[in-house]
Amino acid sequence: MNYHIVFEGIDGSGKSSLINMVSEFLGDRNVKIINWFKNQKIRDIANVYNLSGKMTPDILLAIHASHTLSLLNEIKDHTDYIFLWDRYIYSSYASVVARGGETELASEVVRHFPKPNLVIYIKNQPEISYNRVLNRGEITFYEAGLDIIYRGSNLIQKFTDFKQGKINNTLIKLSFMTLMEEINRNLESILSSINVVHKITDFEINNSSQIKDVKKKIESIIS
Repeated sequence: MNYHIVFEGIDGSGKSSLINMVSEFLGDRNVKIINWFKNQKIRDIANVYNLSGKMTPDILLAIHASHTLSLLNEIKDHTDYIFLWDRYIYSSYASVVARGGETELASEVVRHFPKPNLVIYIKNQPEISYNRVLNRGEITFYEAGLDIIYRGSNLIQKFTDFKQGKINNTLIKLSFMTLMEEINRNLESILSSINVVHKITDFEINNSSQIKDVKKKIESIIS
C-alpha cells in the first residue's frame, strides 16, 4: 500500500524544510520514500504562456492539473512507498482562484483527484513568509503576484522592468502580501472539506513541539 502525504502552504511557509525533516525521520525507519516537487518542465510551460501574455486562470489550472495527474500516473507501478508532496492539487486551486479563476470550475477539478492520506497545512503570516523568501533569494515576478496587477498587453514590459529593478519594492511587497493572504484563504476553504488535515500555524523549524506533532500524526497514518 502506498501513502500520500501532502504539504500545503504559501511561499516561505517552511514546507521544504519540514519535508526534509520528515524525510530524515522516515529514512530512519527504513521505509521507501519519494519526494514530489513541481519540476522545471511545468515552470517552463507556464512561462511560455506568461511571457506571451496568453496566460489565463483556466490555462493555469489545466497546466497544474495535467502535471499533477502525470505524477500520479508515474507511480501506478510503485508499491509500499510513502510519497511526500511539496504541494498538491489544493495549491493549484488556491493560486488559480486567487488569480481570478472560477471557484466552481476549480473545485470540480479538485474533486477528480484522489484524496491523500494526510495533508499537512502550514498557515504562516504573509509578513513572515515575505522575509523568509527574501532571505533565500529574490522574489520572482509571479511569486509577487505582479502578473495579476499587470495582466494584459503591458505584462511583458513590466516583467522586463521587474528584472531591471524598475518596480518599486513597496509595491512588490504589497502585491506579494495580498496574493499570499488570498492563497491562505483559498487553502482554508478547499481544505475545510478534507478530513485528513493537520494544521500548523506559524511554523518554526526549531519548534520541537510542532515537529513532534507532525511525526506523531504521520506515524498514526502509516503504522
